[in-house]
Amino acid sequence: MANHHLWIKRIPLILLAFFIVITTWILTQWTSMPVLWGGIIGLNILSAFTFAYDKFVAGRGVTRIPERVLLTLCLVGGSMGGGLIMFGLRHKTSKTAFVRLFAGIVILQVLALLSVFLLRGN
Repeated sequence: MANHHLWIKRIPLILLAFFIVITTWILTQWTSMPVLWGGIIGLNILSAFTFAYDKFVAGRGVTRIPERVLLTLCLVGGSMGGGLIMFGLRHKTSKTAFVRLFAGIVILQVLALLSVFLLRGN
């Protein structure tokens, strides 16, 4: 494996580090914000930047962010940030399989939120 591809294996650690930094900054700026909301906001910012970076390097001969990483970021809570960049910059929108997986993730998240609110009401 070439040296310039070694960083791809480190993407999860790099993204985790950025997530911790962003979330810590958000929580220190708004001390009354619950940690969960700070984490979700941080994750969406991270997801948006990751999608934007992948769009920027597309077609430039630079190693790209794997689709499974982009979809995983969306799955764990960054779908709003990822979706805004995906549709705003038209990134990955021509890949039918990717868009279907993204839509499935969003549907699962909406159903999960609805079930939480319905269970809370009873």
